[in-house]
Amino acid sequence: MRAGPLGQRLTAIADYAERYAYQGDIRVELQSVIMTLFADMIQQHTFRYPQKFHQTPLGSLFSQAALRFFRQERPAGRLIKVAEARQICNVSRQIIHEWAADGLLWPMYDEHGTLWLDRAEVERWQQKRALSQG
Repeated sequence: MRAGPLGQRLTAIADYAERYAYQGDIRVELQSVIMTLFADMIQQHTFRYPQKFHQTPLGSLFSQAALRFFRQERPAGRLIKVAEARQICNVSRQIIHEWAADGLLWPMYDEHGTLWLDRAEVERWQQKRALSQG
């Protein structure tokens, strides 16, 4: 399995999460694995994590890699907590958590279980919602 595409991607994600260098954008590998494992077969380009996936070793690994990417390779302020996402979208905390669980927003959990989101992704999602509502 390690020699196949999925195994190679999982190895790259694990190495990156453990602070090894990676040439390219690790999010490409993450997205590929996530879609392979959790794609919604009815709605294209969406996925749904199993409940409490972030508490599993694989879910934790995905979050570690994604958080490292945003903390090291994107400008400060790009990661936001649920409270700020809630304000941007003018919805409840529960709705933000549901969107993350439904794969509409890419969830990243730190070692304390705090949900982090990409500000740019939240803003894009809010713009899309505004266009569809108005």
